[in-house]
Amino acid sequence: METLRTKKNTVFQPRIQKKSSCYHIKLMLPILGSLLLGYVWLRFFRKIDSFEPESWKATFLCLALGAASPFLLDPIIGLSPFLKSLDEKSTGAALFQFALFRVAAVEELAKLIPFLGILLLSRWVDESVDYIKYPALSAMGFATAENMLYASSYGIDVLHVRGLLCVSGHIFYTALPGYFLWRSRHQSLLMKLTGLFFGYSLGTICHGSYDFFLFQEENTGTALGLLSVFLCVGFMYAFKRMLIHTLKESDFYNPAVLQIIISAGRNLFIGLAGIFIFIGLAKAMQTGQLDAAFSYWKDNILLASIGSLVLYGLLALDQKDVRKV
Repeated sequence: METLRTKKNTVFQPRIQKKSSCYHIKLMLPILGSLLLGYVWLRFFRKIDSFEPESWKATFLCLALGAASPFLLDPIIGLSPFLKSLDEKSTGAALFQFALFRVAAVEELAKLIPFLGILLLSRWVDESVDYIKYPALSAMGFATAENMLYASSYGIDVLHVRGLLCVSGHIFYTALPGYFLWRSRHQSLLMKLTGLFFGYSLGTICHGSYDFFLFQEENTGTALGLLSVFLCVGFMYAFKRMLIHTLKESDFYNPAVLQIIISAGRNLFIGLAGIFIFIGLAKAMQTGQLDAAFSYWKDNILLASIGSLVLYGLLALDQKDVRKV
């Protein structure tokens, strides 16, 4: 009897190990996809920052601090009874208050703290575009951590849409205070603080408005979420103007590397296409059926292509954009 039991255990043990291995692979795919999406945006900013490139040490530190910044959310909310009283199930004005103060204001403050720490405690921020790049890196770290949570909870499908809208949005909102701080860099301390606060407030309003329309769609079942898409288009257009302004004003301006900067948009488009392909392959691995990949690609290729092309058109730079007259 003991021998028979041992044989049964020996027979079923490989199956158990195989199931466990498949489970771990399925668990790792959303994390891997989120990291790859973060890398796609990181490559975009590494190419944009070609006049005076930052070290990888500085880059990864800011990314890591940004990825850790979600841990600041609950402590920040806990400081204010008003924030704790807001309810995401509200509608109308109450829902806008929730989106603006409980979500946007808190998240923007959490993402801004890593940039301010690096600005005050290091000499890495020494070029005009750094005032956009470092806030953007912090936002990318935050968004990557958020993407891991969403992809694990709602499925890896969400990554491509989040790469187009949510990551780009987070970058824009957090870049605003850095941009307005840079614009007031030669003025008094009061004016610098004013510029920083103005940029933070503007980023919070943009973020809150974007989330408000998404929450309205979830709570009422209407198509108000489309307004968030149009808002994001406007945000990316404004972000491109900010990039052009800071690049042209760089103290390290070098026409010899303009082609590298111009290639950033093309690399972003190719990277997003790679994420789209990865999601299909991941779904095939999760289901064990190759047809799942082809089904995903067939059902989503039109919207994915349009979204990626629109983002490319909004962020791609050319010689005319960055050439000094």
